[in-house]
Amino acid sequence: MQKISAALGFAAIALWVGTIGGGVVGYNIGASLSSSTQTPQPTPSQTSTTDAQPPTDNTGDKGETGSAGATGSAGATGSPGATGAQGPQGARGPIGPVGPRGIQGIAGPMGPAGPQGIQGEQGIAGPVGETGPQGPSGTPGAAGAIGAQGPQGPQGATGPMGPVGPQGPSGVALASSPATYDPASQTVGVDQSAFQYLASLGYLQFSTSATAPAEIGRLRWNAIEGTLDLSLGGGQVTLQIGQEQVMPVKNTTGTTLFNGRAVRITGASAGRSTVEHADATDPTKTSAVIGVLTQDIGPGEVGFVTTQGLVRDVDTSTTPAGRTLYVDGDGLLTSVRPISGAVMVIGYVVFSDAVNGSIYVNTSSTYTPGAGLPCTAGPLNSPGLYKWETAGAGDYYLSCDITP
Repeated sequence: MQKISAALGFAAIALWVGTIGGGVVGYNIGASLSSSTQTPQPTPSQTSTTDAQPPTDNTGDKGETGSAGATGSAGATGSPGATGAQGPQGARGPIGPVGPRGIQGIAGPMGPAGPQGIQGEQGIAGPVGETGPQGPSGTPGAAGAIGAQGPQGPQGATGPMGPVGPQGPSGVALASSPATYDPASQTVGVDQSAFQYLASLGYLQFSTSATAPAEIGRLRWNAIEGTLDLSLGGGQVTLQIGQEQVMPVKNTTGTTLFNGRAVRITGASAGRSTVEHADATDPTKTSAVIGVLTQDIGPGEVGFVTTQGLVRDVDTSTTPAGRTLYVDGDGLLTSVRPISGAVMVIGYVVFSDAVNGSIYVNTSSTYTPGAGLPCTAGPLNSPGLYKWETAGAGDYYLSCDITP
């Protein structure tokens, strides 16, 4: 009986606690002393506050407490009696109004800034607007007036006149070197050969109408060729400045080398290149051809050979002007292309004449054969092309193929 009273006491305390929570909690109490008190289960009417707001004083009405079930009778074998049925649950009271919202807490610190987003693509540039019309140009202002000319400065005093020299005897003018006096024409001249040198000469003007004869070492105007003539040593060769090139050579052959013939270098002697007549028919005399003699050179003498330019006063009467000249035998020149021996172009006819003929010398135009280049061959100088031929392993030569 005491255990039942204790159980009822615990139920009353639980009922009071449930009332404080805002609901009613019912419990089953076993009828037998040997049965254990069941674990209290919350009823569907029990609620928990999920809002963070403080509880209000408006508590719902308390539901009625269900009646306790009847205690079962003890079994004959002493087994616990059946649990009595739970009484009906009281109705849930209405929920009171929500209380006022509490004061907002202090804002927490700002989080770190996020990374910068990718920059978008630049938009397409708009079209350039039309150029506005140009405004009218202003008229130029009038030129200002020229200022007045300043006064001329005072003229300096005239210096004193020097004393007059004594008059020559019988009225004849006297002169001393380099001045000369010509009694016949009664004129005073200047002997240019008496001058040792000219100093501080701004320029030297040659008379374009002078007719002075050629002299060794004399420089004079050549109106026909339009340049200056310089008479070279020996008195046989005149160099036209800027139009030709010559070089001194020595004849060591023992025979005379003739003007207008082609020569080749054979060596040197006393600071001069030695030469002999070139010969297209002799393989030993076809190399080192340097030009055409512009004068006869006797045995052991020095003369001039034209390496580039005009050679004058040669007989070209048998060759039309403009024709190509080749080296022939013994230095002679010919306009007929050789059909045997070396083919050496030496120049061209400029003026065809038996006495005053001239040729232009240019050894750089000497033809060098090569495979695929044009050639002439055969008894009729037929046109063809050079090609390589072989006479055996390691033995090659150029031939002129005139096959049609």
